[in-house]
Amino acid sequence: MTGVTAFTQGDPMPPRTTRIFVARIPPTVTELQFRSYFETYGKLQDAYMPKDHNKQSFRGIGFVTFAIPESVEKILATKHWLNGQEVAIDRAMPKDEPTALKAIFTRVSAPSTQRRSFDNAAGVAPDTFEVMGAAHIEC
Repeated sequence: MTGVTAFTQGDPMPPRTTRIFVARIPPTVTELQFRSYFETYGKLQDAYMPKDHNKQSFRGIGFVTFAIPESVEKILATKHWLNGQEVAIDRAMPKDEPTALKAIFTRVSAPSTQRRSFDNAAGVAPDTFEVMGAAHIEC
């Protein structure tokens, strides 16, 4: 079959995204150097290096948004160095997914009709959290 790509079951396709996360950026890298480096891989929509508000210097991380997802695939295919130091690059996923804590901790209420050893004097069980299937008392 021509032009058809087959994926075996269990091999998840990586998500198509136009944004990458860059870590371990040396403190000597400027915003202009950061932007210029990534522009060589495709048209940029945005390049951002957040600052540490206490130190007024960059935090050593950055985000780059390309115009097309193919630029991200090209970036991820090789290793990268800025000012002589290797940087770590990965796909940046949208924040609209639940946070890790929300995924791990699901708030549940203990049945008020059952009295347990951790009930308070009024006979009402405190709120509990279900963690990976096991209930734990809220501290």
